[in-house]
Amino acid sequence: MFFSGLGEILPILSIGPLLSGIIEANSEGSIPLLNKINEIITFDNQSQALAFSTFLFLVIAFLANGLRILTTALNAKVSAGIGTEISSELYERTLYQNYDTHVKRDSSMVVSALTTKFTMTVNTIFMLLQLVSFILVSFFIVLTLLIINFEVNFSAFMMFIVIYFFITLFVNKRLKKNSKVVDEELENQLRAINGGLGGIKDVILNNSQSFFKKSYVEADSKMRIQIANNRIISVIPKYLLEFSAISFALLISIFIADKELKPGSIIAILGSLAFGTQRLLPAMQQIYYSWAYIKSYEASFVNIFNLLEKQKLNRLVVNLPKEKKINFQSLELRNLEYSYAEKEKLVFNKINIKVKKGQKIGIVGKTGVGKSTLMNIMIGLIKPTKGNILINKNNLHKSEKNLSQWFNTISHVSQDTFILNGTILTNICFGEDIKDIDWERLELAAKKAKIDKFINSKRKKFFTEVGERGVKLSGGEKQRIAIARAFYKDAKVIFFDEATSALDRKTEDSLLETLIELEDDITLIMIAHKMQTLKECDLI
Repeated sequence: MFFSGLGEILPILSIGPLLSGIIEANSEGSIPLLNKINEIITFDNQSQALAFSTFLFLVIAFLANGLRILTTALNAKVSAGIGTEISSELYERTLYQNYDTHVKRDSSMVVSALTTKFTMTVNTIFMLLQLVSFILVSFFIVLTLLIINFEVNFSAFMMFIVIYFFITLFVNKRLKKNSKVVDEELENQLRAINGGLGGIKDVILNNSQSFFKKSYVEADSKMRIQIANNRIISVIPKYLLEFSAISFALLISIFIADKELKPGSIIAILGSLAFGTQRLLPAMQQIYYSWAYIKSYEASFVNIFNLLEKQKLNRLVVNLPKEKKINFQSLELRNLEYSYAEKEKLVFNKINIKVKKGQKIGIVGKTGVGKSTLMNIMIGLIKPTKGNILINKNNLHKSEKNLSQWFNTISHVSQDTFILNGTILTNICFGEDIKDIDWERLELAAKKAKIDKFINSKRKKFFTEVGERGVKLSGGEKQRIAIARAFYKDAKVIFFDEATSALDRKTEDSLLETLIELEDDITLIMIAHKMQTLKECDLI
């Protein structure tokens, strides 16, 4: 940045004497610049010295422009690097939040923050660096112009400053207001996308495409209009300043014409002013444009850093190896109470349950009585209002270490099994790099889950693509992949949350047979609507 500013000094200082030399080239011995060059390097005549001076000026001007390009490139690289650091930190902090936080917050806000809003934030960081760079460049340009001719150039500089000052004063509130609209409508746009595509089956069956399209278009239109307004505000000063600069140059020309000056001196003054203005105006416009851009996306920028501030990363959980498991012996709920919010009626009151290693426990009840909530409490995703969850007689929520080791020990299979848009391999070995996969354990897990025949029937075997949300799989195949995932994880406690309720009777019986055949050291806790599903359980 600093050298880019220094690079502006020599071209501006040399343009005046050079123009004077060109005008007075026939007045031998009367041109100071050429005389000084001739003292250093001997030329046959002043024409040669003038040609060399012109070439030297062009080289200096070229290098000055090169420094500007280099500064812009460095700013872009630095902002990209900073963006990657902040983005990865934000995503990490987003992932490492407790379950309750994930359930309560709006996913559209998080997705917009990590995608479009973050792109705006990186651009804002770039513009901030550009702002600082061009303030330095403008400082050196103005300083050089004042050295050449203080009175004339100071007047020009003050005129530009006054124009920019009143423009910024006028548009500041407008840009801030537009920024908030862009930020809000971006989230509304993502809600429309998530709603339309996330529930596409219901959208098609209910002919609701026009509703979601309308929501999307309304949000998109409001956002685009404000972005367009901000762009207009950003470029307006450029044209006002160009007109003002031409007008000022003409006035100065008239003023200088009344003075008894040599043609070369007049050209030197006007040339220095014109060249200096040509260098200064883009720099000042870039300062204003950077400021306007920052104000335009201020709300998104602040939103990102507010998210970073609110989401504290638990380093203990992050650094705990997956291999750290609990040698499970028992799970106990002791005097457990829970309500969904403060001052609300208790869902569970003084619940006491004990589950021993190898038991198959069934939980049955009507819809809405809190079966899934109870399971989430047992899993450790939800903290009870009162009472304790004891794993091997140790309080589960006493430390993050206890909780993380418990998560490493268990697996959860739900009615709507989450399937990655990838291969069978990536879905069974969930969250594991391919280089770390234990292939022997993988094949054993598939065989125990009775999904091995299906996998071997496919041409690509484990590398068969399953499609988004597993659209290429049947309900039973999804559940068997989820069970294989639990076996591959070597889970000692498996929680089944109504995982067979959406399956046909034959598929359900086949899955239940698989579960009943589990090793004696694996504990199974199942939720179901029907008693028939839990008939093989040790305790209901």
